Order: sequence, then structure tokens, then C-alpha cells
Amino acid sequence: MDIFKTLLLDTPVSTTLSGTLPVSQGGTGATNAADARTNLGLGTISTQNSNSVSITGGSITGITDLAVADGGTGLSTVPTNGQLLIGNGTGYSVATITAGTGVTVTNGSGTITLSTTADQTAAKIVATVTNAESVAITKGQVVYAFGATGNRMSVKLANNSSDATSAKTIGVVSDSSISAGGTGTITMVGVIDGLNLGAYTDGDTVYLDSTNGGFTATKPYAPNHLVYVGIIERANNGNGQLYVRVQNGYELDEIHDVQITGTPAAGSLIIRDATTSLWKNATLTAGTNIAVTNADASITLGITGVIASSNGGTGNGFTKFSGPATSEKTFTLPNSSETLLYSGGPLGTPSSATLSNASGLPVSTGISGLGTGVATALAVNTGTAGAFVVNGGALGTPTSGTVTNLTGTASININGTVGATTANTGKFTTLEATGVATVTAGTVSAPAITTSGDTNTGIFFPAADSIAFTEGGTEVFRIESNGRMGIGQTSPASKLDLSGNYASNITAMGALDVDCSTANYFTKTINGASTFTFSNPPASRAYAFALELTHTSGTITWPTSVKWPKDTAPTLTTGKTHIFIFVTDDGGTRWRGASLVDYVN
Repeated sequence: MDIFKTLLLDTPVSTTLSGTLPVSQGGTGATNAADARTNLGLGTISTQNSNSVSITGGSITGITDLAVADGGTGLSTVPTNGQLLIGNGTGYSVATITAGTGVTVTNGSGTITLSTTADQTAAKIVATVTNAESVAITKGQVVYAFGATGNRMSVKLANNSSDATSAKTIGVVSDSSISAGGTGTITMVGVIDGLNLGAYTDGDTVYLDSTNGGFTATKPYAPNHLVYVGIIERANNGNGQLYVRVQNGYELDEIHDVQITGTPAAGSLIIRDATTSLWKNATLTAGTNIAVTNADASITLGITGVIASSNGGTGNGFTKFSGPATSEKTFTLPNSSETLLYSGGPLGTPSSATLSNASGLPVSTGISGLGTGVATALAVNTGTAGAFVVNGGALGTPTSGTVTNLTGTASININGTVGATTANTGKFTTLEATGVATVTAGTVSAPAITTSGDTNTGIFFPAADSIAFTEGGTEVFRIESNGRMGIGQTSPASKLDLSGNYASNITAMGALDVDCSTANYFTKTINGASTFTFSNPPASRAYAFALELTHTSGTITWPTSVKWPKDTAPTLTTGKTHIFIFVTDDGGTRWRGASLVDYVN
């Protein structure tokens, strides 16, 4: 054993191979690398880095497509511009983005560009509705929201003759026809084509018409309701195009800080109530010596009765005498300082202290039957103290007394004191008339009806059948002949045209009844189970109010007349604040409720 061990393990062996080792025996058959690669068929790939291999020619066989799940693309061909890998439920498919209506797709090398086309007819808002009419409604007819049937809004044909058929105008039928009780599509915003619009002109604004479902290019005025329907984009019979964008006008009493109670009487005005921060309907009240006549779209102010001396009058009145000029008329002056003016004709001939037919009577002192006082007064020249002229010129300047019961066409030039103690003021401290008192129209800076010391504030009349109020020389309110009212607007474009902001009062509720006659915004804090009631909504108007509820604890029971979305009242979290909106259009028989809940206090 030791001999073999020595031979096999301990004795070194040295062997030298001459020549090349053939490939068949596990060699390369070459003495250099280039020949070895050639002999082995490796090509240049054998000299490249393992992490950076470039194949410049030839092909590789026996390799299957590398799946997406394994980090590949699954492709066996070169993809075209814009192709994407899109999931198909079981794997991926190669596809490009498909252009929809109104959109173009541009596929580039490594890029995809999406853009809208010039035709924007796809940019629209539509709704599927139920026809609540007993007849079919057709394409191009205007409809209003009537109710809901089968989880869909129901509609009827709209017209501008009443608030009920115009206030909720919602869109135009875009289906060819919707049968009675059937469903179809309406367009609320967007283009409808294929209409008979040959009677219009491109660019015409169209409004809701008085005929059911119709529209017109003639702008309607009260009592018809103004509802903007849209714009004629292409006027053509059979291929007309209408852009729909419904905008409803508003009634005066639908503005939240305007409170109209009852049926407004003739001559009613909108007057500000600073205590409640509301505009309210009211009529002018007649004061002392002032008569007010209210009529449709007009107010007439007159002077009546005897003007008190404290208001610039005399406090006295004379009886007007009538009858033949030859008959005697006797009356007693109120006091010895009063002056008599006769405006019916010439003074008569003196006879036993009575003047009759005294045309051309000589004026001198000491005329028999007159007395020196009367004769002296007659002798004074016009325009000096104590003089008067009958029916032929201007009155002079009486030193005392009053002038009353003037008739005919004679004019009076007052150049002194009438019912006052300061001379040359030309003022009446009390003015009363039993007929119509007229004034000049006035201007915004110099109103016809004003006050002493503030002559740029008052009432003026800017045009026929129109009245306006000015404050500090700036117009603040007017009513025009067409019934339109402007607040801060000199040319109101609607029944109420307001320039600037407006505000509403906040009513904190003591009990759980919402009194709709008091406000439109209510607040309430509850600390236990609470049952709300709604009272006094307007009987023939749409009405809405907001309720801000601080919910400390307890459950809430709403009136059975309240209808919530999907007939389910909102779920509320205690310790939060909730906002509720309630709307009725039938006097409170039905309320529709909406909510914004769980605000952090």
C-alpha cells in the first residue's frame, strides 16, 4: 500500500500537450481567441459585457415572447405609433385610443395628443325624462319640470303666461318625439340640430313664448314671464341649430329681502324697512292737508282743507259765493285785519255799503259808503304795501290779512309773508287743497317735491308715468311706466333691477315652529327629541327657507309633508351643525328638503 501511495499521491506528475485540442475533444481547435470564436460559432457576442449586449445582425431563434407578467411586452412585432397595452380581462392587448365625438387623437412616435374638434355639439347636459302631458311632445319644444315618475323627472310643455308654467323651465326636447307617459331626452345645456328655424336669423336670442312649448325672438314683457331659452346658431328649415342655455327671470317677491304680503293695491310702492332689513309693499299715507290718490301705476298727491298758520297758511277760509252779479252777497271777515279779494269780475257801484257794478269807479279818499280805509287801499299803486288788483294783474304786497278762494285764470305773485312771520320767504307753513296739486317734473339734482334746507333730496318725475326718488342729488329708486322698479338703476331691465348687494335678517327660533311669514333664514339649537312644524307659507307663491340647526342631542321628526331625496331623511350626527333647505310651490302642502350635514361647530 505504501508503494502505491507513493506512486499516486506523493510523486508529482508533469504532462505537456503539443498542438491544439479539437472541438470534438472539448477544445477550441484554435490557438487564439478569434479563431476559437469562429470554430465555436460564437461571433462577437462572446466578447461583449454581460450587462450591455448589442446585436447588430443575424437573428436569435428559440426564444418565445416575454409576457407582461414577466416584465416584457408580450409583443412579437414592432408596435405602431401610439399603441398601448390595454387590459382585456384575461391579459393585455395592443390597441390605440379611439376618438369619440368632438375629440381627435393624434398618435406620434412615443406621443399621443388628444384635442377637441371645432364641433362642440358633444359638450352638452342632457336628461332622460317622462312626458307628463296627455299628448306627445316633439323635438324642439320647451318643457318645464313638473314632478317625478319612476325615479325620473317628469316634464310638461312650458309657456310664459304664468309663473307655474315658466319658473321651472328646464330644457328643450332633443328626441324626435316623446309619447304621452313615455320617456325621452331633453337638452338642458348644449346644441340641438335638425330644427325648423328658417324664420329666424343667425345669432337671434330666443325666449319662452306664450304658446305651449314654443320660443320666440321677440322679448316678452310683463305680465308675461321672461325666460331666456338660447341662441340660434344656424337659421335653417330642417337643419336649424339651437344652442340651449335656459335662464329664468324672477318675480319681485322671489327676491329674498323683498317681502310682498297679500295682493298689492293700486299705487303700491316698495319701501325699505330698516328694522327687518326688508323691502315691503306699502302705499303712501295721506297726512294733514295732503290727499293721496292711488291708481294703477300712478300716484297723485293733492292739497286739501285749510292750511294751518303754523304751516304757512292762514288757518281761515272763506265761502265761495255764486249767483247773478246783481244779487247781494254778505259775509263776515274772520277778523278785522283780513283783506277781501274778489276774483269774479269788476267791483260794483257803492250803495249803502255795498259795491255793485262799479266798473270804472274813481279811486279817491272819502268815497261815500266805502270809508277812508277802503278807499285808501284802492288808491295804492300796484306793487306797494296794501295794494291789490282784481282779475287783471298781480297782487301787491298786503301788510296784513289773507288771500283765499281764488278762481279763474288770475295768477298770484307772493312777495312777502303767507302764514309765517319772516318776510319774503315765499313759504307756506300749512298747505291744503281739495283738488289735484301739480308740481314741476323736477330733476335728480332739483327734485319737484323736497324739503327746506335739503333741496337735492326728494321726489321727481323723470318721464311720463314715471316717478323717482333722489338722495343727495343721486337717484336711488324709480318706478317706470312699464311697472319696472330700479334700485340704484336708472334704466331697470326687469320687474326689479337692483344694483349692489342685499341682505336678509336671521331669525332665531324660540319654539320648534318655523313661521314662514317672518323670514327666510332661521337658526335653532336642540338638546333633545324635537318635532318641527312649518306654518304660514305664502299661499300662491313659491317660497324657500334655510334652517341652520345646532344639534347638541336628540332625534328630529320632520313634518310629513317634507319629501327628501329617495324618500329618506338625512342621517345626522349629534354635536354637529346641519344646514337644511326647504322649498314649496303649493302653499306648504308639499315641501322638498335638501341638507348639508355634520359641520364641525
